[in-house]
Amino acid sequence: VIVHGAEGRVDALNLEDGRALWQRDLAADFESPSGFFGRACSPLIVGERVILTPGGQAQGRPVGVVALEAGTGATLWQGVEDEAGYASPVALPGGEILCWMRNGLWRVALEDGAVRASRDLRSAMDASVNAAQPVLWGDDRVLVTAAYGVGLHALQLKTLIEDWEEEGLMDCHYSTPVRKGDLLFGFHGRQETGQVLRCVNLPTRQVVWESERVPGGTVLVAGEDVVVVTEQGELWVVPVAAESFTPRLRVQILRSGHRSYPAYADGVLYARDDRRVVAVRLR
Repeated sequence: VIVHGAEGRVDALNLEDGRALWQRDLAADFESPSGFFGRACSPLIVGERVILTPGGQAQGRPVGVVALEAGTGATLWQGVEDEAGYASPVALPGGEILCWMRNGLWRVALEDGAVRASRDLRSAMDASVNAAQPVLWGDDRVLVTAAYGVGLHALQLKTLIEDWEEEGLMDCHYSTPVRKGDLLFGFHGRQETGQVLRCVNLPTRQVVWESERVPGGTVLVAGEDVVVVTEQGELWVVPVAAESFTPRLRVQILRSGHRSYPAYADGVLYARDDRRVVAVRLR
């Protein structure tokens, strides 16, 4: 298990007993800046490589993206001249990864970090964040979304050239939307003014339905259901095929005021607030 904390420390732990295997301090090794919210990307493990986006430098060379050896934590390569954002890297077909950094998108080779394509994409506001992970759409397109006037962009995966973009359709402030077929589910809007859970038909670019306004939340797809944990601590389960916002389950499972992502495995949803962890069996 490999964990990246907000202070820039990376820990590798043995899954069976929690024994520490190795540790790296990206803040010290790569001068990784903390940003406003701390360091936020999740480690991406592909084969024997662990991909992270510290957004720093080492010995005068940029370390926007770094690959560590999974077994030892040693640096395999570093590159990409950009600052860290808050989105996590995404694995692509053909031995590549896609990283949405502070200033733009970077498609790089998993083997050595060579840049295959890039494009600028960010808000002009200094206080803006790129936080939602890119979402693959079929074999040849990727969806990228942010608030602060960025909107939803559909890009060609190979070139990162834009197919279309639209503001006000699915502008995700923090949490990553999820796709099921040609439907996109996510929280639209700024957290400060409230967000709505939306279902968007991608080919038509139409809103199928939306929820009432809440502070925000996180979204997963489990089978044929959309599973949501709101910042108010409610669990919503909405059928993917629903034609309106009609949760078949809606229950309080946590205290209010948290943004941590839940995890789902073998029919059980694991979620936490700042005091406890809960495990909920979804039937």
